[in-house]
Amino acid sequence: MQNLNTFLMFKINSLPYLKLSLNSLFIIGLFTVISLPTYAYDIQPVSNSCDIYKNIEQSDKPITLSEFKETPNGIDIYSDNFALQVAKFQLCQTKYPFSKDTDVISQYAKYEQALSRFANKAISDFPKKDSLSHKQIEQFKSDGVYYQEQLVELYFQMALNYYIGEFVPKDDNKAIQYMSKVVDYFQQNKANSSIWLDYMVGTGLVRKNRRVSPNNPIILQQETETGLGIVSTALLSKAGHLDSKAVLLLEAFNYWRASHVNSSQKELEQYLQPLISELTGYAELGSYKAIEGLDEIYTELALTDARYEPKANYWQKQSENIPQDNTSWH
Repeated sequence: MQNLNTFLMFKINSLPYLKLSLNSLFIIGLFTVISLPTYAYDIQPVSNSCDIYKNIEQSDKPITLSEFKETPNGIDIYSDNFALQVAKFQLCQTKYPFSKDTDVISQYAKYEQALSRFANKAISDFPKKDSLSHKQIEQFKSDGVYYQEQLVELYFQMALNYYIGEFVPKDDNKAIQYMSKVVDYFQQNKANSSIWLDYMVGTGLVRKNRRVSPNNPIILQQETETGLGIVSTALLSKAGHLDSKAVLLLEAFNYWRASHVNSSQKELEQYLQPLISELTGYAELGSYKAIEGLDEIYTELALTDARYEPKANYWQKQSENIPQDNTSWH
């Protein structure tokens, strides 16, 4: 298992804290976003993109990926509408892993057996590493017992593995189930680190791509940063990640504004009413992205209407209180 700490520390040391602007709300590469607001789009899949797996499994001869016209989860990796693509993300499941390496497949089966023992437990139910003595840690290793830091990494890695389907059969529902364990852990115990989960998912997928079989169709939707961003957004939003959900609302707003350049102030306020309500709910639960978004929205509204100044001042103060680059895993 690769160490998640390396993902996070690279992010903290090399990138400034992101600020969202209403004039240019966008998410770069791996920092995209989540569950589509119900009032923005009504998406009905026109086909089952998961059939790509059925076609491969039932084929008597090898199928080259160039023969397929869509990606496994049905997303457009070149789209400029992230919110729409996240909404179109279809959940797939296969019978078999793509790898033929029985030794590696057997090892991942053991990881799954370990996690199945903890199905009814939260990660926080286990002891933290710093509460254990060296002797206890060594005994844990011997007995196959986990402490929190090990378990959260195992859930994270297995969530990505179930999405990719290389060494375990692809199962997006299980990927989301395991990712929700990680999301819950971070939002309850590592709030300052939760904002970096989208980066960690994207980076984890890039690293796992190096071991993906050439006939695994997951390659088709990870050829661009946009594709990776949509995937990380879809997995995290469905797993309950508040920051991802908040940014998706803002991304949908950004797209709406780009297509309604001549909208009136009344139309803008009508669109924003349910969006602000949802963002406020996420902000009250601790979403930094929601707080940033509300700061930007009310600041802009206050420029043309003094009624919004108290809200603008309030959310500006909340935004200023967001921790800056002091995230720690310990």
